[in-house]
Amino acid sequence: MRIIGLTDLHNRIINFSKILKLKPDLILISGDIVKTNDYRILNVLKEVNKKSPIFTICGNWDCQITSKLMTDYGINIDGRLVNFKGVNVIGLGGSTYTPFNTPNEYSEEQIYSNFLNTLHKNKLNNLKINNFENLKNNFILLSHMPPKYTMADLTDVGYLGSSSIRKIIEEYQPFLCACGHIHQNKVIDKIGNTLIVNPSYSGFYIYDTISKDLELYDLY
Repeated sequence: MRIIGLTDLHNRIINFSKILKLKPDLILISGDIVKTNDYRILNVLKEVNKKSPIFTICGNWDCQITSKLMTDYGINIDGRLVNFKGVNVIGLGGSTYTPFNTPNEYSEEQIYSNFLNTLHKNKLNNLKINNFENLKNNFILLSHMPPKYTMADLTDVGYLGSSSIRKIIEEYQPFLCACGHIHQNKVIDKIGNTLIVNPSYSGFYIYDTISKDLELYDLY
């Protein structure tokens, strides 16, 4: 299966025809879809979803209205575990606290608790979880925050990622963590066997679930 991922659109109406020409089986977007009270980008995603399925989560800039509209359009998997064509995807949105007082911020403890709450829901999209061990090495973590102390969260002022996201990766070992939030670099990194990808606001990635190949590309 071919997965194409983006992040941090911030209201930008990007050229999705370029993405669709690559024939993705699934499009993942790691949050920060909307930044102000302008929701036109969501109407674009609604139409793209008719041509290629989209899974999104909320970033720290995405408010409750954004979350509700994404849910209404059938693309929001924030706080959910979804099985798509045999691939498990867990959505974990929001960020740690920022200086900007954005709408969707959590403590590190809350982020970890949000992940555990998702696991403990009995049934999501007809997927029953009887043994959490079965998820190890067998899911994609779609998170807005990058894990701490990786190339994906490195900035000019240090590492700004989440220690809870890193803890989740170390404990549950998703085969891919698709994140965003940090705009400075398009990067691929690893924690153990988990591939970490942050395409930044200016890029996208293509991931093949069979070959495990992961490549970054410029969006513009």
